Amino acid sequence: MLQHENFWQCAGKSTKECDARERAVRLAMLVLVTAFVLALWFVTTLIAALPLKKPLRPASALLAPIIPSWSFFAPEPGVIDFHILVRDVSPNGHVTPWHEVCSHKNRVWYDFVWNPGQRQRKALFDVSQELTAIASSSAFRESPNTIELTVPYLTILNYVSELGRTPFASRRQFVIVSTSRRNPDPAVLFVSGLHSIDGVSLVLWDQ
Repeated sequence: MLQHENFWQCAGKSTKECDARERAVRLAMLVLVTAFVLALWFVTTLIAALPLKKPLRPASALLAPIIPSWSFFAPEPGVIDFHILVRDVSPNGHVTPWHEVCSHKNRVWYDFVWNPGQRQRKALFDVSQELTAIASSSAFRESPNTIELTVPYLTILNYVSELGRTPFASRRQFVIVSTSRRNPDPAVLFVSGLHSIDGVSLVLWDQ
């Protein structure tokens, strides 16, 4: 059909002009087909990233070889957030409430350009993940006191010890908890011992 139409459109024109027109038509068709395939692939990828109902999972599994997943760059992507909380203890035994340090902030549209706190939060996330992994290992269960000599533990301890202290506080303790979008209730992963913070500057916290 296309050749029949091209015959009448090219009637009375040179062979060179007719060939150029035919190449332009073929190129346009190729561009349209490619754009359609890419658009379909993009929409299918978005749908595959959604939490599907059970009846749709077999279809999603069939498309898995050609549809990129959200874990493309990480075989086991992180699905939880780590939070570090501290509390102070005074010499007479008074204990302050837990306070979260370096809390996760809500993302804003310009974070991809200006996000100076991201490196600190990422570093704390990494050491928290590593520390909880050590705490759940068999080596920790055999020698629990050695965890205070590990790099992740000392890194977090150094960070929380420099945050300032409440009045009359002499020792500090930190805890690592996790949350996720599916389960916002915090889960305690690790609790440290009490460490001296004498000499640290004062900071007033709400009691």
